[in-house]
Amino acid sequence: MANVSVIKLKVRRGTDSQRQLITLDQGEIGYTTDSKRLFVGDGTTKGGWSTGSKFYSTSTGIANATSTSTDLLYTAQTGDIVYDYSTNPTNFYILTGSNANYNQTSAYVPLKTLQTVFTGSSSNTFLVPISVITTNNAVLSNQAPLSIYGSSQVSVYSQIQNVTTGVSASTDISIYNDTGIAYFDLGIASSGYNGNIYSPTFNVVRKNDSYAYSVSGNLVIGTSTANTGDLIMFTGGTLSGTAAIGGNERMRITNTGNVGIGTSTPNAVLTVSGAISSNSTFSTCVPLITSTAYTVSTSIASLILTGATTVTLPNPASYPGRWLTIKNAINAATIVSASTNVISITGSSGYSAPSTLILPQSGTPAQVGKWVQLQSDGTYWVAMAAN
Repeated sequence: MANVSVIKLKVRRGTDSQRQLITLDQGEIGYTTDSKRLFVGDGTTKGGWSTGSKFYSTSTGIANATSTSTDLLYTAQTGDIVYDYSTNPTNFYILTGSNANYNQTSAYVPLKTLQTVFTGSSSNTFLVPISVITTNNAVLSNQAPLSIYGSSQVSVYSQIQNVTTGVSASTDISIYNDTGIAYFDLGIASSGYNGNIYSPTFNVVRKNDSYAYSVSGNLVIGTSTANTGDLIMFTGGTLSGTAAIGGNERMRITNTGNVGIGTSTPNAVLTVSGAISSNSTFSTCVPLITSTAYTVSTSIASLILTGATTVTLPNPASYPGRWLTIKNAINAATIVSASTNVISITGSSGYSAPSTLILPQSGTPAQVGKWVQLQSDGTYWVAMAAN
């Protein structure tokens, strides 16, 4: 049998504290006997550079680590992962600061642990941890610690499903703020839901219902760009236009603040296309009293004149169906429109010719207390009633 010669290659070795006192030559390898890791020298940096990341765990906490800790956290290098199970909940951290600050929590960035759950039966649940790096809370800018991207000619979506058909089962996404108490919830009830354990708070939700609600705060829905985008509500399966043209749009709040029911083009604070019923009385805005010439705004339904005799009426084409009441509080006055857009109540057959006359509708100049109700027909303001 041939003789075999064995040559051993040994590298410089010692404890981690000894390593930090030595400047390894360029390309020279060093090994720490306590933390059991390799370092390579560059000829100038004491201790050299770590050749890879390492995982540590501590039961006493990062802030309590010392140069003699049995968890060897004092040997951690930048980029190493530390599992701290001294806290509840436990957490993972990555050392992003200097290794000299191994026992300072500010040198670490926490890793938030998510769990992907695969369920078969209730006794067969598998949890797969997914770590997502959070961002520094001192950074005064928006952060996106978790983003999901996809590419599809149709839809990219994330699916969450509760396959239980229990009477209180639902599938929810809950988003909490820093308090851990205030949250926003978006969910859907199961096919067997009756809400019995949530009564009476959640009795409004029935089986298969979807819902969104806020706890401990307002629920704000809107569009963030000025003068762009409306809020639209629809029913009946598809959003294909307003009910007036065979679609399913039911209500719209425009970017200017007008609300339309049965119409997509509300021209006042509230525009309703269709009949309105109520088991109580209707109220309008408080009459505006003015002593000067006045231009009627969109929010005014009644006007009392105490000194001026000229009124600028809105364009009737913009407000078809709108009502406007004007009352005179000036003795022996003639109230006129700034435009020739008023149809008198005294026409002998059909409409009279348009004029500027608002009050009086007949006879001598209007005395105190005379009034007229005008309604837009889309072309003129038509006097419908007067005294």
